[in-house]
Amino acid sequence: MSTPTSCLGAEAVVTFVAEELVRRRVITSWIAADTVDRVVTRCASCRGNKPIANKCTGWRIRFGRPLTSLRFQPVNVEGHDVEVRLECNLDYSSRHPGKKREWTAAPMCACTVAIELYEPGTDNLLTRQHVDLANLGQAGTVWHLQLGGKPAEGTKPDTLWLKVPRWPVAPTDFILIVEFVLFSFFPGVWRGVASSSPWRDYIKTAEHLVLTHYRERLNTYLNVSTTASSWLAAQENDAAVWNPRPAK
Repeated sequence: MSTPTSCLGAEAVVTFVAEELVRRRVITSWIAADTVDRVVTRCASCRGNKPIANKCTGWRIRFGRPLTSLRFQPVNVEGHDVEVRLECNLDYSSRHPGKKREWTAAPMCACTVAIELYEPGTDNLLTRQHVDLANLGQAGTVWHLQLGGKPAEGTKPDTLWLKVPRWPVAPTDFILIVEFVLFSFFPGVWRGVASSSPWRDYIKTAEHLVLTHYRERLNTYLNVSTTASSWLAAQENDAAVWNPRPAK
């Protein structure tokens, strides 16, 4: 299984997803091939005239707050109209070039992906959920889900101070979280794209890139004698025990 281990590959995925969501009429517009640099930052090597994948040191996908938020068409949920807005900060950069890097062992050094629900046409935030790769030394599990946090728009919630619980979850990626939004709010659209190409190929590539280290951690816990008292304990954010972040 190959991985999109170059900035150009990351740009191709983001552009394709944006075009596909417009075509499926779940968003009105977002970015295009000539504006993808608004959300994807290339590494120094890939900013040159002749990018070479083996020299790529990783890319960053960042959007939101609020000009580049990915906004979906309003949808009805249990009799309530909601607007889904997605923001994202994924940092795949490392000091090592692609040919010397174990991409699947440590795919990214930062990950925050937030799903926000608003009343359509307003900045009235209904709820916010976000998946994080914990910072070094942060409490909780390495990969976790939280409620709350600072919204892209509107007023800060009174519960901004509430940092727990942090639920342990599997890693995610740009196209994987977009798939989750479609699965949750636009199931008919999700069924339409799930088995199509290249959508399916991009999904599987992203899964291989970001889930491999998580699978191997679980396999080690289940099949090898470890000192961890539980699977939860094996995911604790202790850099000396499990640190899947690439060297910076």
